[in-house]
Amino acid sequence: MSLIQDFEKLHITIKSSSLIILGQMPFFFVSIYLFNNRLIELVGEYPLYDLDFFYILSLCFCLSVTWFAMNLVLTFISFKFGDALFKDETDIGDIFKSSVIYSIGYLSVAIFINFKINFNFFNFLIIAYGFIVFRMIYIGAVWGFYSYKEKKKKNQQPTDTAK
Repeated sequence: MSLIQDFEKLHITIKSSSLIILGQMPFFFVSIYLFNNRLIELVGEYPLYDLDFFYILSLCFCLSVTWFAMNLVLTFISFKFGDALFKDETDIGDIFKSSVIYSIGYLSVAIFINFKINFNFFNFLIIAYGFIVFRMIYIGAVWGFYSYKEKKKKNQQPTDTAK
């Protein structure tokens, strides 16, 4: 089966995706508060009447959507590589559940590391998204090397022509 057909089987619903994205938005809001407090200070006394507050919310929403999508793809690739490596078949529903756990975990660790290092918000985004991109490239490269090695091994096996 192709990867796209497997990806379509994840049964991602609008309701579940929305809940996950809304659940990640407070993490990004906290990161803005910790690492770019000047942006939070722009919000007036009544945040629901302030355009800056909605700017921050929309920024959190956009970051949550991209974070969710990147982690879903990363988890999908990781599980498919694990299936190929161990000759196993992962339940397709486990990929979506694991993606949620990894997504929150990666984000929490990125916030913690950035807080300890005392970087700004831009550096937080570089660290967080850079880690996800690095993991995607790393797993893709290892998977490609593994596939090449398996293909080479198959081509070197002698064929039985004595029959």
